Amino acid sequence: MKRALIAILVSFALVGALPLFAGGGKETAPAPKPADTAKPADTTVKPADTAAKPATAGEANYVVDAKKWKKAGPYTVALCNISVVNSWRVVMVEEFKYAASKYADVKDVIVTDANNQVAKQIADMEDLITKKVDLIVITAQPTALIPAVEKAVAAGIPVVSFDSVVDSPAVTVKNIADQNEIGSELAKFIVKELGGKGKVAMLTGIAGTTPGQMRYESALAVFKANPGISVVGQVWTNSAYDQAKRAAENFLSANPDLNAIYADGGPSGYGALQAVYEANKPNIVVVGTGSNGHFKLWKQWVDKGVAFKSFAIQDPPGDSAAALALGMKLLHGEPVNHIEKMKLWTCSLAELNSVVRTDLSDDYINSTFLPEDMKIKLWGKK
Repeated sequence: MKRALIAILVSFALVGALPLFAGGGKETAPAPKPADTAKPADTTVKPADTAAKPATAGEANYVVDAKKWKKAGPYTVALCNISVVNSWRVVMVEEFKYAASKYADVKDVIVTDANNQVAKQIADMEDLITKKVDLIVITAQPTALIPAVEKAVAAGIPVVSFDSVVDSPAVTVKNIADQNEIGSELAKFIVKELGGKGKVAMLTGIAGTTPGQMRYESALAVFKANPGISVVGQVWTNSAYDQAKRAAENFLSANPDLNAIYADGGPSGYGALQAVYEANKPNIVVVGTGSNGHFKLWKQWVDKGVAFKSFAIQDPPGDSAAALALGMKLLHGEPVNHIEKMKLWTCSLAELNSVVRTDLSDDYINSTFLPEDMKIKLWGKK
C-alpha cells in the first residue's frame, strides 16, 4: 500500500503538470551507497573549512528592495524542482500548487521536475528564463545551479530558494530550514535516552546533498562529543522507506545489542521503525523526520503500554508554499528579508496522539499545511 500510494502521488504530480504544469519524473543526486552495504561511519568530523556549510555562510542579512521587483499582475510563477524522489518531495510540490491557486493574480503555474539530473534542471531554468516567468522558486543542487540562477536574476526574475538552497548571494531570498539543527536534535534525543552510552546505527538521507550532509555531520558531532556512544555504521538511504528498512534489518542482524537507530531523511525513520517493530525490539530508540506510518507504529506500542522511545523533527513540505509567499510579497512590492528562517516541526510523545492520523495512509506527511479536503484526496480515508 505504501509504495502504491507514492506511485499514485507521483503520477498525480506528473499528470497535473499537463495543461498548466510543466514537469518530469523522479530526482537526481550522486548515487547513494547501497542500503545493504553498511559501512563504518567516518567518525572523524570534518573541520569547519571542509564540512558542508549552509547556503547563507558568510552572507549578511538585509531587507530586499521590493521596489526593484514590484510589478503588476497577472503573474506566471514557477517551481523549479530537482526531483520528486520521495513522498516528502511529492507533497512539497502539491503544497506549492495549492498555495499558488489561492492567489487571484496568479494566472499560470509551471512546475518542472529534473528527475534528479542537474543538466536537466539547468535546462529547465533556461526555459523558464526564455518564457519570462515572473517568479522562480527553486530547490536544487547548491552549486551547479548558481550560473542559471544568477542569469535569471540578471534577467529581472526574482528567485526564491528553499530546502536545498542555491549557494549564491545573487539569490533574491533564501528560505532556510536549519539542517544542522535537525541532525543535532535527533542525535541529542538519542544521547539523552541512552544516558550517554550505547550503540547507534546511522541511516542518513540523500548522498551529495547539502541538507543530507549537514544533518549527518551535525549528528555525528553530537555522538563524538559523547565518548560513551559508539556509532556501529552509517548508510545513505536516499531518504526512502525500503532502503532504510533493509539497512536497519542488516544493522539489527549484525548488532544484537544495538541501542538506537538514527534516521534523518523522509520516510527512512518509518522504515527503521518497521524493522525494529517486526523484530519486536521496543527497547531500541528510533528517531526520524516523521511520517504517518512511523507515528502509527509508535502509537501501537504506546497503546499496549510499551515504553518505546522516539522523536521526530523536520522542515515541513510547506517550505515551498512559504517560499512562494515570500516571492509574491516581492511582486506586490512588500519588503522581505534576504534570509528567512523556516520554523521546524517536531513530534514527541506529548504530541503523538494529536499528530498521528490512523484514518490516513502511512505516507501521509503529518507536518503538511494542506487543508483537510486535500489530505483526504491525497491520502484517502480508510
